[in-house]
Amino acid sequence: MKLPGFPVRQAAAIAAWLVPYIACSQVPMPPPAALQGLQALAQAAAWNNQRLRSYRWVETTTVTVGGRRQPPRQALCWYAPDGRIERLPIGAPQAEPTGGPLLKSKVAEVTAEIDAAHELTARYLPLRPDELVRALQTRPVQFQRDGINDEQILVKDYEKRGDQLQLSLDPVTRQLRRISVSSYFATAAEPLLAAVQFATLEDGTRYPGVTTLEAPSKQLSITIVNAGFTPVG
Repeated sequence: MKLPGFPVRQAAAIAAWLVPYIACSQVPMPPPAALQGLQALAQAAAWNNQRLRSYRWVETTTVTVGGRRQPPRQALCWYAPDGRIERLPIGAPQAEPTGGPLLKSKVAEVTAEIDAAHELTARYLPLRPDELVRALQTRPVQFQRDGINDEQILVKDYEKRGDQLQLSLDPVTRQLRRISVSSYFATAAEPLLAAVQFATLEDGTRYPGVTTLEAPSKQLSITIVNAGFTPVG
């Protein structure tokens, strides 16, 4: 998943800009001034994206299946000229599974479940700003604020009926701190929970520090940590 390319400032700015128009039910169409403001806010997001492209970092992915934690896999990541994230595996490749065809088929099954979890998560993350704005205009939305804890924007039925997207913003800076997703695979009996916790580099650039995916019905857990950011060149 291309999480380090996530447009953090744009999503946070969009949410902050629309806060005055959010009631605890349906969000009305923002006035023209707000829509014009979104264009300016998108420019700020582009700045953050551009800053991220000047870094390389280490991505560590850990998969836990059936309570058994698999060896973490690491990759050196950077942005290619076309905007894609390149990944170079770090360390020796993992050995092929042993134990006969039964174990190998189990590995194939788990791999398919991991792919399905990534595919479903990709419907939500990274956020696509145009779809977020559309959801804020057409989906049931709640805004929660108590002046002390993070401000919460909850969007229901974001991609599927019964799912939920939650944005947590710093109550002072309005920076996006966390994104949480509650969704499901084929039915609600097969839930998927995803969360992204953001962090800040010394120059103010925001990035997804830790991403977690949980699929309890599949006994599957995935954790992705981005760290070790260094300037390219």
